[in-house]
Amino acid sequence: MHSFLAGLGEGAGDKLVQYIADGAEGTVDRSCLHCLGGPVAVLNIVADSNDAKVLWSAAARSEFHLDGQTRSAGESVTLVARLKRIDGLWKISSISLAPVENDTE
Repeated sequence: MHSFLAGLGEGAGDKLVQYIADGAEGTVDRSCLHCLGGPVAVLNIVADSNDAKVLWSAAARSEFHLDGQTRSAGESVTLVARLKRIDGLWKISSISLAPVENDTE
């Protein structure tokens, strides 16, 4: 995931496909990857031996749509990537917007 985020921060959207699991086309909108860039940061990781959930942030370089929402250029976006270990390598199986936590106090 760190290599993926480093590539994203450098604007190397075309090279990020290598980090996406085969068959993940329906859960990873590759067009939004071209709209994201630095600064990027890992916010939290929860993992076991074969699965991981990574909370991360990036900046929107241009407007994009994901999960039925529109994000504007310059906006900081928090996302969740789910990963699976495949043949010893971590591959991204899905990317979605992180749920917004509402304060109810």
